[in-house]
Amino acid sequence: LERRIGGQLFAIAGALIIIIGLGLGVNYAINNHWFDKFPPALRCLGIAGLGVAFLGAGEYLRTRVHALAVAGCNAVGIASLYIAGYTAFHFFNLIPSPVAFAFMACSAAVGLAIALRHGFLSTALLSLVGAYLVPVLLAEPDASPYVLPVYLLILSAVSLALAVRRPRPFAPLPDAAWFGSGLRGPVWPFGPGGDLSLVP
Repeated sequence: LERRIGGQLFAIAGALIIIIGLGLGVNYAINNHWFDKFPPALRCLGIAGLGVAFLGAGEYLRTRVHALAVAGCNAVGIASLYIAGYTAFHFFNLIPSPVAFAFMACSAAVGLAIALRHGFLSTALLSLVGAYLVPVLLAEPDASPYVLPVYLLILSAVSLALAVRRPRPFAPLPDAAWFGSGLRGPVWPFGPGGDLSLVP
């Protein structure tokens, strides 16, 4: 129990704090015009480049330092990729919603692949949480009513596949996926892109 609390729960809590702090930091910097000398595209590429750099650092440190440090690098890297896509769409209108959706979904896939390689539950959960936030952050009124159900089904299938491939440490992933789908699925028909005619 002590190992699980110290090695997993604190890592997951730290990862969530990092992603929230990084998002607030980027929002604060944009609102206070810290980087106005740089074009918006360069700013977004810089955020994404920061994410790639941290993911590379995590890969480099994987066998050299404590696992919690690597999990922290992974958290910053994945969060930066999410934030880069959302910033390009929401703040600067550089890319349309479908492109932002695809980019952020690919960021989640990258995070899950890294979690599988490193065997880190915290990285997998962070990627999964981000993946479930993507349709919330990028909701569009004219979205196809079939996108969200298919997307949630894919997330559940991927989580189950990871748990089957490596029961330890990924056994909790299917439960997390069902919880996320349970929160988002029932409100889908009433949200943007939903179709009330599909409700029995």
